Amino acid sequence: MSFTPRASTSNVPTLPKWLGLVVLAVWSLVIVIGYMLADGLLGWLIANAGSVVQAGRDLGTAVAPELNVALDAFGGGDIWTSLILLARAILMPAFVVIWLLGAIVIVVLPRILGKVISMVSNRR
Repeated sequence: MSFTPRASTSNVPTLPKWLGLVVLAVWSLVIVIGYMLADGLLGWLIANAGSVVQAGRDLGTAVAPELNVALDAFGGGDIWTSLILLARAILMPAFVVIWLLGAIVIVVLPRILGKVISMVSNRR
């Protein structure tokens, strides 16, 4: 059994290059919008964590006065601000990684699918 390479791979179906660029641009736009929304929401939460905790504390104290002691032991708004900052530190770089993985899939997937389709059609 001998191996002879094919003379040309022009029979491999491919998508137009402009379609890949459009999909990549839309993917980038979705990620940028998501990044800006997450950044704005987390910034708002950081700025208002103290107010939200105080409002919850006031409501909790009105319903159950012993809850105020537990909230004082928990740390109030400082712990929430720290947790939100931690979420922000993890989430913001995650957007870049998710965008990169999506961009790689957008660029590579049409080529892989074209080769798979041609292999399947050659078997028939």
